[in-house]
Amino acid sequence: MKFKLISVIMSVSAFCCVLMYNKAHSVTDTSEKMHQLMEQSISEQSNLPQIGVIDVNADIYRATVTGLGEVTPRFKLNLTSDVSGKVVSLSDKFKSGQLLKKGEILATIEDSTYQTQLAQAKAQVAQAELELEEEKRQGEVAYQEWLLGKEGGQKATSLVLRKPQLAAAKANLAYAQQALKKAQVALDNTVIKAPFDALVVERNIQPGSYLSANSSIGLLYDIERAEIEIPLSERQWQELNVKVSGELKRDVWPVGVELTNNDLAQWRGYVSRIESHIDSNTRQRSVIVVVERPLEHNEPLFAGSFVKVTLQGVQEELIKLPASAISQAGDVWFVDEQGQLHKQSANKVFSQGSSVFVKPLTTQSLKIVKRPLSHFVEGMMVKAVEEAML
Repeated sequence: MKFKLISVIMSVSAFCCVLMYNKAHSVTDTSEKMHQLMEQSISEQSNLPQIGVIDVNADIYRATVTGLGEVTPRFKLNLTSDVSGKVVSLSDKFKSGQLLKKGEILATIEDSTYQTQLAQAKAQVAQAELELEEEKRQGEVAYQEWLLGKEGGQKATSLVLRKPQLAAAKANLAYAQQALKKAQVALDNTVIKAPFDALVVERNIQPGSYLSANSSIGLLYDIERAEIEIPLSERQWQELNVKVSGELKRDVWPVGVELTNNDLAQWRGYVSRIESHIDSNTRQRSVIVVVERPLEHNEPLFAGSFVKVTLQGVQEELIKLPASAISQAGDVWFVDEQGQLHKQSANKVFSQGSSVFVKPLTTQSLKIVKRPLSHFVEGMMVKAVEEAML
């Protein structure tokens, strides 16, 4: 009995040892398999091509376009004489480089002839007024005579009542009054005045000069506003995305102005109007930029200067990318969360320096491939490596 018990215990012990050995061996095999799978995964990851990517999000941007143009005065007037005569006086300020106020006297022309003409015109008006009054009185007499003689059958014709004579007298008075106005204007024109705030560019007369009607007196530039015409190409208009034309209010579209050869000299201006036609020679459409009181700035802006104007377009929600991120086919490649490559056509809005701005691809952040290669295919597995934007 004792021997059987010992045999049973030894058998159970042996069985347990076998079970424990098999279990330990199985755990070891599983651990080794998992280790092998991890090593294989790491090996596969290390064998994937590494692709430089940048994290991008949509933001608000707008295009900046630069144009060149020449500064011109709003008005450039070749001042001429309206009457003829000898110049009897000149203003000391009427010489090149001087600034004039509107209404300031520049020169006077000998006016004795025009004084005589004015006096004659006044006399003719007085005579016409007298003749009109006499005709009115004669008309009343004719009417009374007709009343006395109407029983005899006389008809009240307009000629009998002197109505045509009265109309002629009124017309003569109106003519004399217009002649008086003309004589007064001619006399006033013997005093030559500045028609607006102006810069004297040229003076073409001297004391004693004889002027005929339409003789050139001088050249004046308006100093209240300077204008700059900036021609823009169709591509530049697309980048600006401006849809208006015609006159604009002063604060709608402010711009920066600087000299082409000195970017330290700067002024603030605004777009005054947008041309509604395309130039047949250049195939461009222009904006007109205005700088107010150009000669009153710390750095005067002179007519004839060549300047660079910076125009900013409409604000849009866009993605900013390095130019290298656009493939030769015009696509943008990006890596999804699973490490697969995908592409989408780039809807480019404008470029600025080494950056391009495109319409958002999605509403979420994307890992954009910085330098796409020609052998990329959809769904290709890659290892994304984040890089800086520039």
